[in-house]
Amino acid sequence: GTVVAVPVKSLIASIRPFVAKAWAREDYSEIDKLYKKSALNQLAVTGFIFLFLWMNLDLFLLILPHEYHFTSFQIVFFYIGLSEVVKGATGINGMILTVSEKQRYNFYSGLVLLALTVLGNWLLIPYLGLSGAALASLLALSLFNFFKLYLVKRFYGLLPGSRSLLLLSISLILGLLVLSFLKESDYNLTLKLLLGNTFTLILLAALFR
Repeated sequence: GTVVAVPVKSLIASIRPFVAKAWAREDYSEIDKLYKKSALNQLAVTGFIFLFLWMNLDLFLLILPHEYHFTSFQIVFFYIGLSEVVKGATGINGMILTVSEKQRYNFYSGLVLLALTVLGNWLLIPYLGLSGAALASLLALSLFNFFKLYLVKRFYGLLPGSRSLLLLSISLILGLLVLSFLKESDYNLTLKLLLGNTFTLILLAALFR
């Protein structure tokens, strides 16, 4: 999850001054442009890192010490990694709230996240164990980010959605399906990694040519 999220933190840090300046000028069209651009870039970065890691999990298991091997390893990674992808796809909604006069809603949404995390863990861990904790995190973080998305839409009429974001989302979902099918195939690990990583690079090149 940290690996998937690191590039987004850098992107957010670089865009913050531009959002603050646009807000000071009350230039909502510029904020809308930055909002959409941030969502597209963040989804692209987190999405492709997620696909790359997902394809190479079996290789990582060969490298990791045996004590880190457990049956739910892949599904735990899937839930945690996907939560960062969802966060990236919602853009800079938290930053927009922070620089506006509605910054207190960031605090409220943080309380919502805390409550959802505790509730989700309480409900899911007894039945699913570590997978339940990861699923609870995915659900809590997704609802947290969609709540902030709703607040920005309600207060300022801004949304990160665009045709490019939709096409990228569809491409990443299809890519995930192809890689998941390949991971479950009867090919040996070397061939799986060769085919999967080649496919990921071709998809990346096709979308960003």
